[in-house]
Amino acid sequence: TVTLDSILSRSTAQFPNEQRYKEQFDACTAELHAGESYELCLTCETVITVPFSEPDCDSMNFPWLLYKRLQKYNPASLVLMQN
Repeated sequence: TVTLDSILSRSTAQFPNEQRYKEQFDACTAELHAGESYELCLTCETVITVPFSEPDCDSMNFPWLLYKRLQKYNPASLVLMQN
């Protein structure tokens, strides 16, 4: 049986490029100082790749198991979305 910890240990995360983020931040700051805006929201994407070799019960429930783990450690940052 595949557990949540074993799936997470084989996962990879690709974080935003630090230099590119700094360039974007500086560009936003320049726009603010130029009076082009009073507020900006700079966001970057982090990509997490989760490997699944076979569709077993635990891997099929992975999104729910991960949500419950994240909710346990930081309940204020997660909201359960309903369709």
